[in-house]
Amino acid sequence: MPIIKETKQKIPFRGLMYGEQGVGKSRWALAAPGVLAIDPTGGLEQYKKRADFELYRITSLSELHEAIGGGYPEFDGAETLVLDEFGAIEQMVWTDLCQKNNWHNIKSPGWGDGYDAAAEVVRNILAALEQTGKNVILTAHATVDKKRDNPLGQDYARFDIALHKHVRQLVWSWSDFQLFMRHPVVVAEVKDPKTGNVKTVGMESGATPIICTTTAPGYAAKNRYHCRTELPRGNEPNKSFAEFGHYIAASRLDMDELRAQVEHHKAFSTQLREDQLTQLYVHTQMEKESNHE
Repeated sequence: MPIIKETKQKIPFRGLMYGEQGVGKSRWALAAPGVLAIDPTGGLEQYKKRADFELYRITSLSELHEAIGGGYPEFDGAETLVLDEFGAIEQMVWTDLCQKNNWHNIKSPGWGDGYDAAAEVVRNILAALEQTGKNVILTAHATVDKKRDNPLGQDYARFDIALHKHVRQLVWSWSDFQLFMRHPVVVAEVKDPKTGNVKTVGMESGATPIICTTTAPGYAAKNRYHCRTELPRGNEPNKSFAEFGHYIAASRLDMDELRAQVEHHKAFSTQLREDQLTQLYVHTQMEKESNHE
């Protein structure tokens, strides 16, 4: 494989993958390079046989700070920190604040002050993660916001991250990417055999999950890498993350370097916009890797 010269500063990436339980968020995140996984739920041990990563099991906020502060020997060699799952980290923050302030629960201070205090703690956690100089991936569960306020028309429901709204906004601003993983769903009209009434139901298509990279009415998502709107997760997480990784690599190349990597399309590569050239570059890299298998 040719050596790719990165002409822009190699800044670590940071972002979040969210979706419903069991969709494959953890396996995707663990396929990142050089993973050190920080596990507040005890759910990652099952993946040790299928993926190569270091694992820290934490049970308190103080252990989290020790982990991201480099308090373990495996920390220095890690390229990517994975916090799976961030909703559990938020719960640890609430527990810690309640214990320190003798609150019955996070709502006890009134006027949303407990949530404000929790958001400030999370802000400091995100800053500490950024200061490690490593790639960071957070995972989170999805929840359905049943009444999304729409100032331009009728309100509607959509998926969002299962975090308090203050923390959700912090993570959105902090992230280079926020991806939504979902099962493809087929909508069909079904007649109830008892009543004869026709109702609309959603059924899984049987296809592997897809990764949504840009916001749509049904979910929030973003990326800074000119990704395709949807990426396949497939049955091999390593390949799925590899494709996303190529988009990140492309963001570190200038336009001339991108064109140099797609030489066999040279005839029209000069006519492409940056987003089109990026997607052609990623397609080329995936082809090369497939041919080397």
